Amino acid sequence: PIAIFFAAEAGKMGVALAWVLLMMAISLGGIGIMVHITKPGQDRRDYGWLKRWFDWIYFGADRGKIEPSQAWQTWPGQERLGQERLGQERPDSHPGPELVVELEKPLSGFSLDVAFKAQGVPLGILGASGAGKSMTLRCIAGLETPRQGRIVLNGRVLFDAQTGVNVESRDRNIGIVFQNYALFPHLTVAQNIAFGIRPPRTPTVHRWLNTLELSGLGHRYPHQLSGGQQQRVALARALAMDPDILLLDEPLSALDTYLRSHLETLLHRAFSHHGGVTLFITHKLEEAYRLCPNLLVLTHGQIAAAGPREDIFHHPPCLEVARVTECKNFSQAHRCPTPDHAPHIEALDWHCRLQVTTPPPTERGHVGVRAHHIQFPPDLKQTNTFPGWLARISETQHRVTLYIKLHGPPNSNHDYHLQAEVYRDRWQQLQQQPQPWPVQLPPTAVMVMPH
Repeated sequence: PIAIFFAAEAGKMGVALAWVLLMMAISLGGIGIMVHITKPGQDRRDYGWLKRWFDWIYFGADRGKIEPSQAWQTWPGQERLGQERLGQERPDSHPGPELVVELEKPLSGFSLDVAFKAQGVPLGILGASGAGKSMTLRCIAGLETPRQGRIVLNGRVLFDAQTGVNVESRDRNIGIVFQNYALFPHLTVAQNIAFGIRPPRTPTVHRWLNTLELSGLGHRYPHQLSGGQQQRVALARALAMDPDILLLDEPLSALDTYLRSHLETLLHRAFSHHGGVTLFITHKLEEAYRLCPNLLVLTHGQIAAAGPREDIFHHPPCLEVARVTECKNFSQAHRCPTPDHAPHIEALDWHCRLQVTTPPPTERGHVGVRAHHIQFPPDLKQTNTFPGWLARISETQHRVTLYIKLHGPPNSNHDYHLQAEVYRDRWQQLQQQPQPWPVQLPPTAVMVMPH
């Protein structure tokens, strides 16, 4: 019996060995044919049977779970072959980059409920802390699941609550840059950038090292880099994968003034290389204004304003949008009778009547004036000009903020109505003039908002 047992086992091992040798022969033969047909100029039209046979041999049990010819397309020159033969829509057949978002997700204290569209130009998303900016990006990236809604990128449905579609984050072809960079500490700079991209990796890595001024740092690890260098590595990693959409979550918030300005320049350069959708989250208007032609303003999970940056900056639709866009001067207001047909409002907190260019949309509302729009004319004869006294100042290296009280001297340095910003040379001139100064709120600069 023992001899019979060992003979049977030896027979099984022989069969297994024979099967292994057969598979090795098939593999080597298949590889040889692949190398032959991937030569430049080689006609591939007669080898469809080989592709189907190769996929069946190696992926027969899972062929319904993988993309058609997924393994085949990893060979040089074959990326598009399988899709073209099967009649699938090629990515470059879409008319242009486009993201359509409709999502609803309960959050602590309010519900995120947004609907917007983004195309080829960068879209800046502004809002105070906790407004829902980062959660919006996380839902688009697939890191969070909305309760309701639909997300479509370049005609491809990434999420649809009604049909149950929810594409995995790794399959959405999204590049994302987090506030904390999220670099892999055990990988070098070059390895971080190469993570997630297909061969050949070296040319792509070198291109982004040069584009984002990281040449010579490819061998270093994240802990050997400055904050600005780490941020550039995170951006290079996101862009190297050639994403359909680039998501940036306050990428400049942790940098000092010089590095922030320098990285803004590099972002301009990177955006010009990126042909997809770009969403840029920030709470700083100046960053969004310089980098993004279009803006979206979120307040408490709702879209308060959307459109070209100039429109939102000069004509904020409500008080919250004016605050988010860094307007510093506000007053309650109500509409006044205008017998001369020039619209006027009464600024209740400033105790003055103002001529405006846009009639107030409601009987009561708010009025706002940006600090750098306040003027100091030579006399009080100009429209919307009132006597003002200086309460205190706040200085930077280039500009001076003047805290001014209208109609009478201040009782303390906290007793003021307006903040005005002037350059230092203008401040030097004002210091030579006796107070009160003529303070003008130009009609074109007065922003009227509904209550």
